[in-house]
Amino acid sequence: RVAISGDLVAIGASGEDSYATGVNGNQGDNSVSFAGATYVFVRSGDIWIQQADLKSSGTDVDDYFGDALALSGDSVLVGAPFEDSGAVGVNGNPANNDALNSGAAYVYTLAALRVTTLADEQNANGQCSLREALINANQNDQSGSTDCAAGFGTDTIRFEVTGQIGLTSALPNILDPLIIDGPGPDLLQVRRTTSALFRVFTVGSTSATLSGLAISGGDVGTSEGGGIQNFGQLVIRDSEIFENRANGGGGIDNRGTLTLTGSTLRNNVANFDGGALYNTGSNAVATLRNCTISGNTGGGGNAGGIMSATGTGQTASLSLEGCTLSGNTGSSVRLRQFAAGASVTA
Repeated sequence: RVAISGDLVAIGASGEDSYATGVNGNQGDNSVSFAGATYVFVRSGDIWIQQADLKSSGTDVDDYFGDALALSGDSVLVGAPFEDSGAVGVNGNPANNDALNSGAAYVYTLAALRVTTLADEQNANGQCSLREALINANQNDQSGSTDCAAGFGTDTIRFEVTGQIGLTSALPNILDPLIIDGPGPDLLQVRRTTSALFRVFTVGSTSATLSGLAISGGDVGTSEGGGIQNFGQLVIRDSEIFENRANGGGGIDNRGTLTLTGSTLRNNVANFDGGALYNTGSNAVATLRNCTISGNTGGGGNAGGIMSATGTGQTASLSLEGCTLSGNTGSSVRLRQFAAGASVTA
């Protein structure tokens, strides 16, 4: 069984055998034949990421949990047609198996972490900040703040505010699969607003999507990646990255896999190379589609737009599809130490 709603897909596996219960339980014990399970995936750009593994609260043999499905928004309805409990109504006791094949239905809400304040804070004041939501998402709990929902699996952060989130210190690195879904770059900006040097977002060895955001003001001095530094699988959609500064990669420093679509990199500065984007490393892959790269600066006449740089044996790859490059100092795209196996397509 399959149910689809927007960027979410629920897939029923009614013949699954694990003894796990609830959400994201232990799948190691396969002693409960045909108990059933349901898997929820969320789309992140061009890829699908598993968000949750759903089991019933009273896993039992031959329940066929997941044989019927419905999905609406963030809510999943899962049917177990051969569940045997004698429970009645809502949230009854599933331990009584006196009603053979009576069936049951389970509702799960995959709650997004909703940012409700523009303040850059971590406390308990009834308002969920971006910083607090990121900590909860990384830790899969509420250690950032009980003002935000608990994180679990692949989280989604959404916003109930518009304006500017002024950062006074570096945000936590993104360490767990995450989607940050902004309302649009004209409505929400995340910007460094202090003299301290730090970048706006750092993506570790995980998958992340940033969409509908303006990302600005990052400055890391003589390090790389003023706006964003990526070591994982990063998708950027419908966003604007501007007025960031670094030694290399004023806008973005990519060391992993980057897919940027429908976005603008403008007026970023690199002291050395890659004012907009520095794409470098053994396995760096950058794919830019329908983008605008303009007004970026590279120091000393170096690439103000994009630098794709490789060392000995490294194979960084760059692909440009339907992008406009204009007004960047020096060259818009520059290659350095281009090794066998590296590639650029445009």
